[in-house]
Amino acid sequence: MKIVTKKYELYELDELNPTAKDEAIFAWAIFEANHMTEDSAYWHCAEEMDKMSTPWFLTEKILEDHREDIIEHIKSNNFLFFVNGDPIPIELYSV
Repeated sequence: MKIVTKKYELYELDELNPTAKDEAIFAWAIFEANHMTEDSAYWHCAEEMDKMSTPWFLTEKILEDHREDIIEHIKSNNFLFFVNGDPIPIELYSV
């Protein structure tokens, strides 16, 4: 048997370059759009996009209305990212 260990370089939001930081924030907005329920802080965005018959703009609407909230959520939960802004897989948080 062999045990292999892989090293990851992970970054907090403020350590990313501006482009990667935007990617990280956008990735979280996509996550929120895909997993929200009626009690979500962002539900009013979904309702507005539904009224306008433009559900494909939901992620952008969440970012427009709640970008600072998303940034605060990412920072307060100490989420980590790869250098390009991609969120790390949940499995790496338990390592």
